Amino acid sequence: MSLRDYVLPGVVIAAIGVIGIRFAGSTTSDTTAGNVVAQASAQRTVDPADSWWRPEATDQLKWQLQLQGDVKLIPGVEVYAVDAGVSQASIDSAKSAGARLMCYISAGSAENWREDFDQFPPSVIGNAYEGWPGEWWLDIRRIDLLAPIMRARMDVCAAKGFDVLDPDNVNGYENNTGFTISRDDAVDYIRWLSA
Repeated sequence: MSLRDYVLPGVVIAAIGVIGIRFAGSTTSDTTAGNVVAQASAQRTVDPADSWWRPEATDQLKWQLQLQGDVKLIPGVEVYAVDAGVSQASIDSAKSAGARLMCYISAGSAENWREDFDQFPPSVIGNAYEGWPGEWWLDIRRIDLLAPIMRARMDVCAAKGFDVLDPDNVNGYENNTGFTISRDDAVDYIRWLSA
């Protein structure tokens, strides 16, 4: 089943609560797995004067998952999950209309149609992602190798003015990735992405 270009009415609480991150401040250059997890778990303070978007857990937001093409505004839809590669003009137009935008990146798989595909070391590329030709699972335990690529992807999202990050495909522990990935590995990786 394809999840490309359809409306999902309902709540974005879980998605935004987990993936809503602030695209500001510096990032650490220390990417060893132990340090990454420790840094990601560290207590963070938020300046109340910050103006970054923080939906409330009680917000009932209608949203659309649209991973191809320009943002197609739909009356009543408030949040759009779109691919990081969407044009800047489309992003600017949607934001000027009041839309909130989630930046979709694949954080747990490598797709051969992405410009950065050749940056993935062969050692982190696993089994084919069933149902998605040209896509392979990544060894998310290797944060040290994935960090530069994922940081660059997140930098693109920030530069384009997205409100939220949607790092997809981080559930490799539930799939045949070719690696022995545990749920705890996924939690560590998600914490790193969030930090």
